[in-house]
Parts: sequence; C-alpha cells; structure tokens
Amino acid sequence: MEKESIVFSCIKTGKKINSSEERIKFKPKNVGKPKKFTDESLISLANDNPDINLKELSSLVGASITAVSRRIDQINSFEERIKLKSKKAGKKSKFTDEFILNLVNANPDLKMQELGELIGISVSAISHRIIKMKNSGIRLQYSYKGCKNTRFEESQKQKIRVSNQVIIDLVNENPELKIRELAGLTKTSLSTMYRKIRIIKDGGQLLEYGNKKSRKDKSTPIRSPKKFTDGFQTLLVNESPDLNSVELPKSVDTDVIPLSNLTKKTNCGGKKVDYSSKKDLQLVSDVEPQLQLYQEG
Repeated sequence: MEKESIVFSCIKTGKKINSSEERIKFKPKNVGKPKKFTDESLISLANDNPDINLKELSSLVGASITAVSRRIDQINSFEERIKLKSKKAGKKSKFTDEFILNLVNANPDLKMQELGELIGISVSAISHRIIKMKNSGIRLQYSYKGCKNTRFEESQKQKIRVSNQVIIDLVNENPELKIRELAGLTKTSLSTMYRKIRIIKDGGQLLEYGNKKSRKDKSTPIRSPKKFTDGFQTLLVNESPDLNSVELPKSVDTDVIPLSNLTKKTNCGGKKVDYSSKKDLQLVSDVEPQLQLYQEG
C-alpha cells in the first residue's frame, strides 16, 4: 500500500507540472521497445539456413545473442519451430568408429602416437576415441604400450609361461647348466627361474639341481657339496693326520669349506678330531700312497 501511494503521489505531481505544458514525459508500463524482427521472419531466416549458428543469426537480424536466444526459447516453448546448430556440436568427426576399429585391429602393434599420425589427429583425440569405443562395448585389439625409453620391439615381448614339468625335465637332463643359462633357454628372468626352482623343490618334486660356481670351463659339471656324519669326519681326519685341508676334501670328493666347517662343529663340544694345520702342501705323488693305504685299511 505504501508503494502504491508513493507511485500515485508521483503521478499526481507530474500531472500538476504538466498542467500548463508537457515538461515530464511518462512511458506507459506495457509499451516495450519496438521489435526489430518478427517471430515469423526469425523462423524463416533460421529454417532457410540450417547450418547457421546463433551468433550468425544474431548478426543477421541486428540483435544481441541474448535477445535472439530468448526469442527462440519463446517461439519453441509450445512447438519446436526453429532448429539451430548447437554451439557444442562442433565439427563432425572425420573418421567413423568403424574406420578406427579396422585400423586398430589391423595394426595392434602400433602405439597411440603412430595411430594418431596415420589418420592425422592428436594423441589425445585418438586416445579419447578408443576409450569411448571400449566403454560402448566395441572390441578393439589394442593394449597400451609402455617403455617409452626402450625400443618398441622390446616393449612388445610377451611373457612366456613355463610349466614346472618343463623346468624339471630341462634341469634333470642338463644338470651342468647354470641358473642364467636355464633362464635364457626358457626366455624367463633370473628371478623367475630362481622362484620356479624353489617352488618345485618345496613341493617335494625331484630336481637334480645344485648351485653352480663360476668356472672357466662351463662344460664341466660342478658337484654339490657332500654331507658327512661326525663319525665319518673323525675317522677320516684321525686316520690321515698327514693330509692337509686341501687334500682331505679331495680324498672324499668334497669341497674344502664344508669339511673345514664340519671339523670345527665336531670339536665344539670337546676335541674329537685330531687335526693340525699344514702350511706346506705335499705333492700329489706323496699323497696317493697314503690314500691307497687308507682305502685298503
């Protein structure tokens, strides 16, 4: 009510001022700006030019984009009579999904960058298309290629699965092969071969493999250390007091370190093995008669 009284007072005052001559011009409330274009002219212009966008249409009728957009919304509120090309629609894709599908499936070894170069689009564009196609259920024979700093061929090597039985047969038929040579033959890594052998052994399967030491002659089989009881160790050393730490292991076809360790272990609870270190090695010709006597005894 207060607002209406103020408006009424302003009108009354304006009339008094204009009583002698018109000094204040009132603009009727329901009278708008004259339309620069009619609805029919806008409809005809838009439908006669189906490829025209909103910006171009606004320029033709000499009105702002906002004004034309509002008028189109009013016209289409009951029935769609004006169809404009969407601003977001952009250019149509140069390549169909079928074209990209055939290209990728025919060249599964190509990288994303190489595919993009072939059809003349960016890496991001081809990547987006492939992801979109996969999400829609289209099957593409494409897998992402890694190893940017390595050669393409190396990055495409497929992992070879080797069964336990293949490794068992290979090791048992070639006991002289080292772990590296076994890995090379099966085209697997060292860690994989180590893991496979450990799993096979833990499973209780027969595997004639022992750690190989580095030698110049790789063709010579390297025997794994033999295990001896304390009683055998005591008898061997005490019956051959003249043999040194190198000759004793050779006499029983074992290594120096295991026999030396066993001697220390045997004597830890009290001296059982009467062994003294020999600094001067005897010649083989002097050792052989003693070994012969030991074997005969």
